[in-house]
Amino acid sequence: EQGIVDALWKTYPKRPEPPPFIPVRNAALALLRSGVSGERLIRAAHRYAAQCALNQVDPKYVKSLHRFLTDGAWEVYDVKTVHGRTREEWARSGQDVLEFDRLLEEAR
Repeated sequence: EQGIVDALWKTYPKRPEPPPFIPVRNAALALLRSGVSGERLIRAAHRYAAQCALNQVDPKYVKSLHRFLTDGAWEVYDVKTVHGRTREEWARSGQDVLEFDRLLEEAR
């Protein structure tokens, strides 16, 4: 569990003020204990960091890691992919979304 918290800490975009470690750790542990996988949290943090970098978000406007975890924002960035593509991308390319769903279920 501590490895997940450390990975979140390293992945998440930086803010001007240091994040409060204890509340962040407690929020992450609560999600992990509720059944959310660490992989999902890290994937969401990575995607949020990528979006912030792409949009050149000023660090003072980056959501705090604690709020990211506690207000459910991480779920928005937990986009599931198969072979690097989202379900929407599969559908737009004309591929069978039922096949996407089957492959995604197999990966679990």
